Amino acid sequence: CHRPDMTVIEIHPGDGSVLVSQGVKAHFFTHYVLVEDQLEERTYSLKSMPHHKLNGMYSIKKLIDTANRFLMMNNGWEQR
Repeated sequence: CHRPDMTVIEIHPGDGSVLVSQGVKAHFFTHYVLVEDQLEERTYSLKSMPHHKLNGMYSIKKLIDTANRFLMMNNGWEQR
């Protein structure tokens, strides 16, 4: 879906956490995670993402790669 005004993408993996792209080119993502009763912010860079944990529900790397690819495709569409 092409959205010319889209500069931010949110990912809701289903565990109550949210990943939000940062900046126009989305080189960074902030992961908001509720741990007990505290909100934790974890920042990931496209250049150094965490490895997939075997017992994890999802791969942060795969989610961020997919979101970044979607944003790049959208930005490429705008330049046509």
